[in-house]
Amino acid sequence: MVSETNPSFDFSAIPEDMRGFKNWVLWKYEPRKDNPNKPAKVPYRTRTQKARVSNPVTWSNLDYVIRQITRYPEKFDGIGFVFSENTGLVGVDFDHIRVNETGEIDPVALEEIRALNSYTEISPSGTGVHVICKGVMPAAGRRQDNREMYSDSHFLTFTGDKLPDTPTTINEAQEAINTYYEKWFSKSTDDKTLSNEAKKVVKSLKASKKLGAKFKRLFDGDISDYDNDQSRADIALMGMVYRGCKDRTVTIEIFKASKLGEREKAKREDYITRTIENVIQNEAYGRQTRKNAGVETEEDRDAEEDIDEDEAKFIDTDIDERDVDPALIAKAERLAERILSHGNPIKYIMKTVARKHVGDVNTIEAIALAIGCQSCQNTSGIQVSVNGESGSGKSHGLKVYMHLVPAADKRKGSLSSKSAYYMDLKPGTAIYSDDTDPDESMQEVIKRSTTNYQEYTFHYTVKDQSGVSVAIPPRINWFLTSVESHVSDQVLNRQLVFETDSSYKQKKAINEVQKRELMRGENETEVNLGVLICRRMHANLKEVLFKVKIPFADRIELDDVSNSRILPLFADMIMGYTLWHWKQRTIDTDGKLLATEEDFHKAKMLFVSRAENTVTKLTKNESKIIKSILEHGEEGATMNEIADDTGLDYGTVQRIILGRKDRNTKGLMGKVKGLRQEHLNETEYDRDAVGTLIKSKGRKADRIKLTNYNYHEFGLGAFDFIRLKERVD
Repeated sequence: MVSETNPSFDFSAIPEDMRGFKNWVLWKYEPRKDNPNKPAKVPYRTRTQKARVSNPVTWSNLDYVIRQITRYPEKFDGIGFVFSENTGLVGVDFDHIRVNETGEIDPVALEEIRALNSYTEISPSGTGVHVICKGVMPAAGRRQDNREMYSDSHFLTFTGDKLPDTPTTINEAQEAINTYYEKWFSKSTDDKTLSNEAKKVVKSLKASKKLGAKFKRLFDGDISDYDNDQSRADIALMGMVYRGCKDRTVTIEIFKASKLGEREKAKREDYITRTIENVIQNEAYGRQTRKNAGVETEEDRDAEEDIDEDEAKFIDTDIDERDVDPALIAKAERLAERILSHGNPIKYIMKTVARKHVGDVNTIEAIALAIGCQSCQNTSGIQVSVNGESGSGKSHGLKVYMHLVPAADKRKGSLSSKSAYYMDLKPGTAIYSDDTDPDESMQEVIKRSTTNYQEYTFHYTVKDQSGVSVAIPPRINWFLTSVESHVSDQVLNRQLVFETDSSYKQKKAINEVQKRELMRGENETEVNLGVLICRRMHANLKEVLFKVKIPFADRIELDDVSNSRILPLFADMIMGYTLWHWKQRTIDTDGKLLATEEDFHKAKMLFVSRAENTVTKLTKNESKIIKSILEHGEEGATMNEIADDTGLDYGTVQRIILGRKDRNTKGLMGKVKGLRQEHLNETEYDRDAVGTLIKSKGRKADRIKLTNYNYHEFGLGAFDFIRLKERVD
């Protein structure tokens, strides 16, 4: 890319004053959707991660970007510098003032360049010139015709191709900055006649802390914030105004008075009418719903004053990578690509988790499959729930795994029952909540979301006496941990339930890991090469969305087909393996990803390891209780007997069997077919040492019995319960 589109770079010419700043980015040309013939310059941090002029975390040092563009000239078109207030630098951009073939410069522009008297270089196109000087701008960055001036939240490309007969250093130019800012930008459209109501709206928007600078640029004709897309800029300006006044007439008046309203197309009444109608319709439809549906508009993204932009920026950013050497990130990208293309991604993730978390290997593998299925359009999704005693490490394992998922693809924290509708989620997000025992209302949300795994789940409510719709997008995964599971059967049917190992051996192993981390001064949130690789593998998987075909599905046999949930869940597990290996799998002529028999055998190993739990949906404590009841035979067992057998306290046994009235759950009584409670009157005999009856007394006793017991309902036992028949040619 560099060699084909740009002059030879001479990065050694870049002034020393700029080299120390960590404000550098890479960039490459990318076609605009509305105008493919006029590509946009898009900033990048790495080969796959875009940079944002508003987010310093995505910027790098100069040495790094030079190494990257030298090493991957086919990936980038150049480097750039992001102006920010801390640099004290001002960038002045002169467009289309130079003849590339002859080097001749427009006389007026040349006079202005010489007056600025600071480091000046030729732009990548050869037809423009950039001047970098020291100073403070009188107001926000502006663009007017072919002149631009910025000191914050804007990047300029750098070539090192210094304009002859200009300084090699960056010099102070405050007087010239003031002069030319006044000359170029003082003829503001504010001078046009506006009604008093329109003037109030303009004044309010310009004074807005969040929107002021952006509104001013649009109002004065600067559409650089919108990739120089005129139509997007028109909609954005009208959207800002209409959102501020809710008045169609005032909105049109302000648009016509703006610089954007001066072009011929913008003067056409049909165009104005169509644009304002779109703005009003979009506003009525609701910002959250539009975003969830993938039809978010520019005024949604840029003109919503209620959004905390810093919060929105950082919630999707891996802040812990801020100080990571960009060279290490580049290495992680290369290794992630190599593992995805030639290695075993899931195995690598499991090994990375194992460095910080002991055991629970099946749980970690299942989480990876669940996330893999988020890139599949024909799966019902895999939901993973982790239960276990307090202190058994159930939260730690999930926490360590979630550390390997990019911030943009996860949300973690406590949840209220309907909070997911209002979280601005994107499709394929992982929601992680620790020690969450969902109440009935939250269970309903989870059930609807998982049932509609491939669809939007809408919720209709009322705000300010108007109907409002909010939505949870497709392919959401809910990763919840709790001490006990009190969720309904309908939710359980959509989950792979795992129990943490609470044995002494496991706890001792955890203790050893904790001591090693203390000796090294580390914790589970360290950012090392392994973490960086895993994040980039996850990010790579999020970039694709396939339908998966299992060509050998007709050869899959089950010993017991009475449970219709087994085959679809097992198929989803196969697809999870296929998706993580998508770069190693075949894509057929219909664009579908083909699963292999290797994926089948891997899924079988995991499925069989959890066969009993997967089919029965019983937790470890629930299984203990059922076993106790069965050991007491036809007579069943009392609560006290079960407590003695299992080592659980009486209250826990009662709660697990009967459920919780406050959660409207029925416990094992509602989960296990044939389990019943009998209220009996029993006689208790008191005898002496030789067996002579001393006294007797009657008492009430509730016995828990299990009838019509079917072994297949509680465990599949044999490894070969699910198999792949030989191919018949």
